[in-house]
Amino acid sequence: MSRVFTCFLFGLLTLSYGAKADEANPLDKIYACADVVDDMERLACFDASVLRVKTDEEQGSFATITRNDADEMQTEAFGFSFPKLSGFNPFKRSTEELSDSAVETSESTLTEAAKQPETKAKKAVERNEEGRIVKLSFEIKTIKKGGDNKLMIVFENGQVWQQSSSKNIRISRNSPPTSAEISTGSLGSYFIKLEGSGSRFKAKRLR
Repeated sequence: MSRVFTCFLFGLLTLSYGAKADEANPLDKIYACADVVDDMERLACFDASVLRVKTDEEQGSFATITRNDADEMQTEAFGFSFPKLSGFNPFKRSTEELSDSAVETSESTLTEAAKQPETKAKKAVERNEEGRIVKLSFEIKTIKKGGDNKLMIVFENGQVWQQSSSKNIRISRNSPPTSAEISTGSLGSYFIKLEGSGSRFKAKRLR
């Protein structure tokens, strides 16, 4: 499942410059028109280049994504192996952006498990200097223990995570946690800290 999902993301995030990886950026011909001295020739160059780029995009020769698209895909893919493309990072932010928004917050209602429908909770997203997510929080839809005494957590956004450590985690039946914080670890590992808990446990994403 994760392999298929990773391949899907790789196809979405790669700006495909034709069939060959070493082909030039499709926008280079447009940029080159700015160096044309003659006004009429420069205009003709822009017209021809824009038409070529538009045709190539419509035919699927390459695709573009916005920052919002990249952020949304990164959030949805959090927990799966993510390809690193040489020279291409759609998540990268400027120094100013990182300092101004190291932690992004947004308000969302708690799940039914909270039994407090009017309460609001903060959902935080933390990124590293490359713009990649290293920590975020999700609202919990269901949480239970399996036959192996390990937690299975289904989040409101559809993601499913399973405890991979042998640590015994106690969950209150009367007041179960309504959100959890997921953070990255070394060597591609992930850790979950439940709401109201001071400790965290190793986990893996199933879907």
